[in-house]
Order: sequence, then C-alpha cells, then structure tokens
Amino acid sequence: MRFPIATLVLAAAILAPYFFQSQGTLYLPNEVISENAFSFNQAGALFSHMFYHVGAYHLLGNLLPLLLFIFLLEQSLSWLDTISLFLFSGFFASAMFSLINPSSFLIGASAGLSGVMAAAMMLNPSRAIPLLIAAPLITYAAIFPLVTAMNQQQAESFASETSALKEQITAFENAGLTEEAEAARQGLEKTEEKVRVVAEGQEREHATHTDLFVHAYGALFAAAYLLAFKKDAVYRGLLEFNSLRVRVRNFFNKPDQNV
Repeated sequence: MRFPIATLVLAAAILAPYFFQSQGTLYLPNEVISENAFSFNQAGALFSHMFYHVGAYHLLGNLLPLLLFIFLLEQSLSWLDTISLFLFSGFFASAMFSLINPSSFLIGASAGLSGVMAAAMMLNPSRAIPLLIAAPLITYAAIFPLVTAMNQQQAESFASETSALKEQITAFENAGLTEEAEAARQGLEKTEEKVRVVAEGQEREHATHTDLFVHAYGALFAAAYLLAFKKDAVYRGLLEFNSLRVRVRNFFNKPDQNV
C-alpha cells in the first residue's frame, strides 16, 4: 500500500481555510466565500474555489468521500497524477459550467471529487463500488448528525458566553472599573461577530444549491484523461470489472443445493 501523499495534501488544503478563517466557528464569513467563489467575472478564483465550502455540512459532506476515493485512486496512480486529476477535473467542470451559466458562482470540491470518483470506478471498480455505497450512508448516518450536534453545542456555548460577558460588563461598570468593562465589551463584540458569522453561514448553506451537470463534467474529464494518458491502467480496470461481473453473475446463477 502506497503512502497517501495526495490524500494528506488535499485534506490539508481543504481544512486549512476553515482552520484559519472561520474565527473559531463552523462557518466562513460571507466576504471570504464571495472572494473565493468562481465565475467568469471572478476568474482568479478558478483554483481557490475548490478549497472553500459554504458551510460545515458542505465541507464534511465533500471531505469524507474525497478522502476515501483519493486514497483508493492513489493506489493505482502516482500521488502527482492523483492531485492533477482532481484539480483539472475541477477546472474543466467549473469552466464548462460557468460558460453555460455565466451568472452563477461555484464553490467547493464537488467537481474535482466527481472526477476522482469516476477515475476510481474505472481503475479499481471492486473497491470503488462498495465505497460508492458506503460513503453516503456514513455521511448521512454519522457525519451530518455530528455536524448538527456540533452546531447545537456551539450555539449554546455562544449564548452562555454572551450572557456571562453582559453580566461582567454590568458588574464592572457598577464598580467603576472602566478598563475592565471595556475589555469585556470588546470580548462581547467578538462573540457577537461569531454569532453573526454562524447565522449567515447557516442561511447561506441552506440557500445554496448543487448542480448535477457540474459533477458530470468533472467525471467526463476524468474519463477522457485516463483514456488519453493511462490506457494500461484503464485496461486493467476493465479486466477487473469483467471479473467482478462474472463473480456476481455466478453468485446469482448458483444452483440451489438440496440437502
């Protein structure tokens, strides 16, 4: 088994924006999303838009399948080929979508993910098919409930912190401690800013829609890339797929055994 260089690199690239720009919340500010969303009017975001997500559900919903399929694909291709396939699938899909929908904005790793999933299906179908089934089940059964619980816990924490800071401000002001009151007031403003970022992020995530075509463009690019540059790997994948098909057919055509 190869060391998962591409898996670790892409995981870090996707998680870094949240770690550094979310202000300690589960959501990015609207201005960060706007600066990194791709359209033909904002072509400079062609690269960055793949590493930003509108919210926590969007982030983790993409991250889990991406890591699973990137890891699988990396067992068949070099880490550089794997990252290149992800990036160029995303580039191609985003450019095609924006050409047809010039007023739309794109953000997220979904297009690159579709390319990676299609490539994994072509090169290693016996492992990719179970992952294709397991990934959404894990996401909806475990990941999304976890995000919901984290959101609830964060909301309770902010409410408790806000209440405590307001009490501190009142107590300091009554005691004539103006500097301490001002420090507590600044802390309250920071907490209220985080509450605003979370509220806007949740509303943004609820209002953002996905598009099947941009995913299809990413998958088509990956298939074309492999057929053009990795024919031997595709041939091995076809042999594996045929072997898998024969095993499935033999299983269902197995004659009943009478005891």
